[in-house]
Amino acid sequence: MNKPLPDYLGHVEADVSRIVQLLGAADPQDLARPVAACPEWDVAVVVGHLGGVHRMVIHAVRHREPSGGSRAHLPGAEVDLAPWLAAGTAEMVDLLRLPPERPAWSFDPQGRSVAFWRRRQAMESLVHRIDVEQALGKPSPVDATLASDGVSEVLDTLVRLRQAEGSVILPDHAIALVASDVGLTWALGVGEPVGALRGTAADLLSTLWRRNTGQTVDITGDVAAVREMLALPLVP
Repeated sequence: MNKPLPDYLGHVEADVSRIVQLLGAADPQDLARPVAACPEWDVAVVVGHLGGVHRMVIHAVRHREPSGGSRAHLPGAEVDLAPWLAAGTAEMVDLLRLPPERPAWSFDPQGRSVAFWRRRQAMESLVHRIDVEQALGKPSPVDATLASDGVSEVLDTLVRLRQAEGSVILPDHAIALVASDVGLTWALGVGEPVGALRGTAADLLSTLWRRNTGQTVDITGDVAAVREMLALPLVP
């Protein structure tokens, strides 16, 4: 039996609401705080990027064609970021309530449908919520079911696409990713795993996205092989 999917759109709404809440409580100088995972970005840039991605998705679903990426939809310098982000998210979520099988353009030839964007934008919004929270020093819990699906997305979609475009070449071994809180294990690579990365689903996801600043995962087995795999550009 297939496991039930997370409430992707509910998570998008909740994570963007959290970002909007943080922006509302932030001082102007907080928008210039650096983002640990993207040293060249600050909070304002991350929020602009996320809102741009949401508007890119609106175009991809509505017109079934690309629109030049998120950069084509960035806000002007005079824009109030919180309401701008909230408005774009609301429009995108309404559009993604269309039937999941409805065709839509996407960068994945195997996922050109509304269903692809529901999942992708749940993960996009979560990762950038983590960015903003880390920059402002105000972390909050990550849903374990969503996080475990996010680990699956990295392995079944993003790594596949990175390999297809030549951005990553996996070594000739595999590692295991073991989520201690949800009882799930994934294999990254080919063959029997030679080592394992262990932690909660949220910690595994944060590590894959290079957002884990708390050293809350354990490595067992061939430590060098695990670190070699994790050093690869597995995600965009």
